[in-house]
Amino acid sequence: MDINMDMGTSTLENYIKRIISGKSLPEIKDVCHFSLKDQAIELKATKGIESSTCKFTPICKQSIFYIVTAVIFNEKDELLMMQEAKSECAGTWYLPAGRVEPGENLVDAVRREVTEETGLQFDPLTLILVENAKGNWYRFVFTGIIVGGQLKTVSLADSESLQASWISDINQLSLRCRDILPIIDRARTYWREKLSWHRSILPVIQSHDKILLRLIMIIKKKANNRLHVLVGDKDGNHLPVCEINPLRSVHATLKRFVQYIFNNQAPLHRPHGILSIEHSGFPLTEKDGLCLTLLVSCVLPMEQSTPRENFSWQEVNIDTESQLLDSLPKNRTLAFHIV
Repeated sequence: MDINMDMGTSTLENYIKRIISGKSLPEIKDVCHFSLKDQAIELKATKGIESSTCKFTPICKQSIFYIVTAVIFNEKDELLMMQEAKSECAGTWYLPAGRVEPGENLVDAVRREVTEETGLQFDPLTLILVENAKGNWYRFVFTGIIVGGQLKTVSLADSESLQASWISDINQLSLRCRDILPIIDRARTYWREKLSWHRSILPVIQSHDKILLRLIMIIKKKANNRLHVLVGDKDGNHLPVCEINPLRSVHATLKRFVQYIFNNQAPLHRPHGILSIEHSGFPLTEKDGLCLTLLVSCVLPMEQSTPRENFSWQEVNIDTESQLLDSLPKNRTLAFHIV
């Protein structure tokens, strides 16, 4: 599909369908409705504040930091843990985790970390959580199954870890940090209630040279009760996309973007969670960006929610409407937390 073509209804719905089913999309490097430069201009115009960030180049482990973590249970409901070897936390226990390396995609990174720290081979089945501090720090939490390898014992200790073990009671361990406790609870709930949760969501291998937020913002039209999706008219009809400010959280960026779209009269809305993550890490140090697609619903009817002229509401067919509405209940999208 030509990214610069006008997006008719059928193309829009195909676009949404590909996102929901976890398939790749055409690169959107030239389609950004609210860049960092635009945000700086808007901030100065509305609040008289000069922005310190008008351009940002995401470079892995330099200006952007991606962390991967694995929460893995065995058939006995025991949790895979590793004992730290780093001098500052040696002897404490933690989930297999670590930084993504330059040129590495997220799935390869979590497989590598699990093998290095536990000796086991990991098959990630889905993400269960994405966390964000500022716009340049992200933690991607996977769960899945062990498919091989040899559990690391004390005799195999190295700089990555002292050992690994299947743990039945995590309260018996001295933890490096207790931030993993809610993550573990979430993963355990996922496995117990899997059928009522979201589909398997794994990162889509797709390059981006910026840190982007794509919105699927939905609303009902009061006149006919039909679902509509917000589209942007810049460079053709596309789902709204903005650049994430590296100094702010994703939620702060979302708030400013929605205010911009609706001329500072944003309708009451709710972010539900992530429908897709696009990242590649390749080519090395050239495209270390990502794109998060966030599902957002509006409370007010379409007749009371008028965007600025570069944006509009577009009705979708019944099939697409059903897919989007099915993603609204709790745990039907990938959870996104600010830490």
